[in-house]
Amino acid sequence: MRIQSIKVYQVLLPVKGGAYRMASDSVRNLDSTLVEVITEDGLSGWGETCPIGPVYQPQHALGARAAIAEIAPGLVGEDTTSMRRLAKRMDERLNGHNYAKAALDIAFLDL
Repeated sequence: MRIQSIKVYQVLLPVKGGAYRMASDSVRNLDSTLVEVITEDGLSGWGETCPIGPVYQPQHALGARAAIAEIAPGLVGEDTTSMRRLAKRMDERLNGHNYAKAALDIAFLDL
C-alpha cells in the first residue's frame, strides 16, 4: 500500500474536571494533533500526538504539526508496510521530533 496523502488536524480536547494545574500554569484544553495517512487504495490510518508543552515539556502541538508538515511530502508514494524504510525517510526529512513521528508511525500501523 502506497501513501497518497497525509492530512493533519488540530483538535482541542477539554480536560475532564476543569483545569490541569501545574506550578507555573494551568491547562483547560489539550491541543492534540491527529494524522490521517491515506493510501492509493483509499484506506485511512490514524495517529495522534498530544504533548502537554510548552509549559510542561519542550514538545508542543505547533511543533508537532510543523514537524509533520516538513516530513509528510517525503513520504508520499512510499510503501506503508516497510516500517524501517518509513523511519529512515522520516529521519532524512527531519532529525529528532520523535513525538511527531510517533503519530505517523501509529497511522502506518493502523492501516
